[in-house]
Amino acid sequence: MRGIINIQLLPPRQTLLLGVSGGGDSMAMLDLLRQGQSQHDWKVVVAHVNHGLRGIESDADEALVRDYCAQHSLPLEVKRLASPPSTGVEAWGRRQRLAFFQQLAGRDPGSCVVLAHHGRDLVETMLLHLLRGCGPAGLVGMRPCTEIDGVSVLRPMLYCLADFKEYCRDHGVPFREDTSNRDLAPLRNRIRHVLVPLFIEACGPDFLSRWVEVARLMALEEDAWREKLAPLLQEPPTVSELSAMPRPLRLRFLYQLLRQQANWPDQRRVLLALADKLEDPEPQWSLSVGGGFRFARRYETWSLSRAEAPTGDWLCTARGWRHSTRSWEIHRSEIEAVDVHPPDAWTAYLAPGGHIAGLCVRTRRPGDRIRLLDGSTRKLKKLMIDARIPLEERRCWPVVVFGDQVVWVPGLARSDAFLLPPAGGPAVVLAATGGLVQRRKGN
Repeated sequence: MRGIINIQLLPPRQTLLLGVSGGGDSMAMLDLLRQGQSQHDWKVVVAHVNHGLRGIESDADEALVRDYCAQHSLPLEVKRLASPPSTGVEAWGRRQRLAFFQQLAGRDPGSCVVLAHHGRDLVETMLLHLLRGCGPAGLVGMRPCTEIDGVSVLRPMLYCLADFKEYCRDHGVPFREDTSNRDLAPLRNRIRHVLVPLFIEACGPDFLSRWVEVARLMALEEDAWREKLAPLLQEPPTVSELSAMPRPLRLRFLYQLLRQQANWPDQRRVLLALADKLEDPEPQWSLSVGGGFRFARRYETWSLSRAEAPTGDWLCTARGWRHSTRSWEIHRSEIEAVDVHPPDAWTAYLAPGGHIAGLCVRTRRPGDRIRLLDGSTRKLKKLMIDARIPLEERRCWPVVVFGDQVVWVPGLARSDAFLLPPAGGPAVVLAATGGLVQRRKGN
């Protein structure tokens, strides 16, 4: 096994779920790990997916794997697929295989999936990433040990450039050729059969080994970047801190941030635009970064979200009002006020009377104004902008009104309507509470 399988990657006394297609590379891996299972106390389980894409050829692949497993008394799990999509067949196949591996791994929580990706696959992946405009992380290609959707995936032959078909011939291990690999329509096949031979001819026979070394070095560099960025991802920097970062560090942080999001399409052009936009002094903006995600700046804070949060509505309750989508409430109660001034801007004292029944809570509307205690008036939009309230919060910020008259904007302004007499007395108390209130108080 030396020189082909990285044994150190495979822990002893482990269930190994081997993804075996029937090709030379996966059959060589299966044969080698079968031979080592007693020495290392592995439990080898073979997993084969019949994609049904090549008719009787696909069935022949399955039959070959079945025969080998029966000959060597190896447990085998087979999944037969049907109704492949008309487009995106390769991605569909990968999803189906991963779902199958997840299902098998779920039966044995201590198991890991072992795949037969090797050095040539690695170089092809690196070239594929380059042709699609990758950054430095794309030159890692694949990793020998990773986790995909909660499943531990090991590739013990990833840095090996051995001729696996030759191994199979020398050791009498059956294997099959996948005729679809000769189809030059898929880009990966064109890289394998056209581009790689051209590079070997132009650069020499050690082209593949040099690129494998590049992948190993880039993996070490990426690990160092991840370690450096981990504290920043746990306690994200402010907009000013992001803007002050050296550009390479800022790009790396944004890239790592976006990669954490499910299904982010890895668009380099957008990443560069975002890094530039962070130098824009405009206090509020948002930018689409692909995959339905938007990066938004709101003064010194930023957010990354897939879709704009719903504005929601203010609903009347027995105790006052609550917001339908946010943890905001306005409680209504009655007290005997000895001080006409409430304890903070999140509480309002109103003189009792018939007008109380006519109060309602809604969000700001275009043209809304409030007449302040000094007799002046201000637009609510300007009031909120001056208070540096982010746009998303403005859209659901409560406005207490009586008809068209704005009575109180919690945390911001009280009108001169329904004031208590100077000596105090009975009062209706409105008190705003909830997550946004706590956060604004904390600021």
